Amino acid sequence: MAAGVFGGDSPQGETIQVVIQDAEGDPQAATQAVENLVLKHHVLAIVGPLLSPTSEAAARKAEALKVPLISLSQKEDLIKTRQYVFRLGLTHSQQVEALVTYAMETLGMRRFAILYPKDSYGEDFIFRFWDEVKKRGGEIRGVEGYDPRSTDFGDQIKALTGLSEPNPDETKLLEKSGIELTPIVDFDAVFIPDSYRNGGLIAPQLVYYSVSDIRILGTGSFDHPDYIRLGKPYVDGTIITDGFFRESRRPSTREFCQKYQEAYGEDPTIISAQAFDVAKLIITLVRNFGVKDREALRESLLGVEGFPGATGNIKSTSPGELKRPLFILTVTGSQFEEIE
Repeated sequence: MAAGVFGGDSPQGETIQVVIQDAEGDPQAATQAVENLVLKHHVLAIVGPLLSPTSEAAARKAEALKVPLISLSQKEDLIKTRQYVFRLGLTHSQQVEALVTYAMETLGMRRFAILYPKDSYGEDFIFRFWDEVKKRGGEIRGVEGYDPRSTDFGDQIKALTGLSEPNPDETKLLEKSGIELTPIVDFDAVFIPDSYRNGGLIAPQLVYYSVSDIRILGTGSFDHPDYIRLGKPYVDGTIITDGFFRESRRPSTREFCQKYQEAYGEDPTIISAQAFDVAKLIITLVRNFGVKDREALRESLLGVEGFPGATGNIKSTSPGELKRPLFILTVTGSQFEEIE
């Protein structure tokens, strides 16, 4: 669509040819795909791939062949020490930075708890979140992990609030004294880096165990109607960050979504938007700024400043990193809304 192949604007100026290669989810196939694109088709640049193993293999080959590759991967260290590899993927560190910045600087939060799935996704997020909070002078008041396949999170919630089951002697003493334990909620928000399914199940259980008057913080994986369906009304006020929001009021995002609907008859995904932005950026540099070879493109990508994309205004920050302001979303009633 960015090149005028599938609807959208009619191409003007120099003809753009799009060549497709399938990485097949296999590092060896990804390496061969890059080699074919460069040596057989003589491409100016490569967009993709998505998966971490194939992205690493493709990046390694692109660097060796000195062809700019703009990855859509979330792999954190993909661009490190490489001169020809760029990224416009939504990384965990980008999400955490935006989320903590908003929670602490805009909402004034200082104390946080973490409920996380014991898998690679959850564990990577908790360490990044913890580091970001501590860096800004905040506190982590408690951390509890659970089996990602679980549907009952009561033990973890009770542990966070000091309601873990006492031993038999303590139980007898409490009963004899007529003392009833109450939860200690000494945090402003709980961060849950998990799927929309588990997030939607955890929200009502927090309230069941008297954990109220706090905010739920989540990642872009919460951006799904079922998160609200499963947790309603207890997910109201949830704050998440995401790299794309179809209902955004940003002009470039609205224009993209409208043209995408006209071209394909369906709503775009974050991957669609990122791929469009990268292709449109390359084509703009070629048509409007006279970029004709790979070295000139590499230099131009390093100097990108405020390119209006469907995912936001894109800017080159650290070498290879193409960043844009993330979307901050909240749940209001039965839908997500963008926070300006």
